[in-house]
Amino acid sequence: GFNNTISINNNLTLAIRGSFQIGGDFLAQDELISKYNITVNRNLSVNAYDYWRNQGDAALQPVVTNNNPTNSNYSKFLYDGTFARISNINLSYSFPRNTISFVNALSVFLDVSNVAYWYKDGSPKNRNGIREFRFTYPQARTISLGLNANF
Repeated sequence: GFNNTISINNNLTLAIRGSFQIGGDFLAQDELISKYNITVNRNLSVNAYDYWRNQGDAALQPVVTNNNPTNSNYSKFLYDGTFARISNINLSYSFPRNTISFVNALSVFLDVSNVAYWYKDGSPKNRNGIREFRFTYPQARTISLGLNANF
């Protein structure tokens, strides 16, 4: 990963944090993709609905039945794990001391979390890929603006 802090002048600071991985594989959980016979409490991948219906169909999944055997180690669930991520950017400005007489230190900041992800294996058109299967829950982007004061 990386964690870089740049002081633009005595008062302005920019910090960028991130991580990356080159190579490796990611095996998606098959219950997110193809165990579509258990749908009561699941939000399934759109890939689960691309199943065989008629003779000659070219589909990702086999015919839907209640007793489809699923195998969790199919290569169709394997993705290239190469990624780059910018996890956080923070910009802060510290006001000069004694700007306000009763405040010892005063600063404002802008903080953005989960800024950007890039995966080598992209998601196919109208299908889910590693981007959607990498995390159980979506990674929310958070933008915060704040004020720090020391009295």
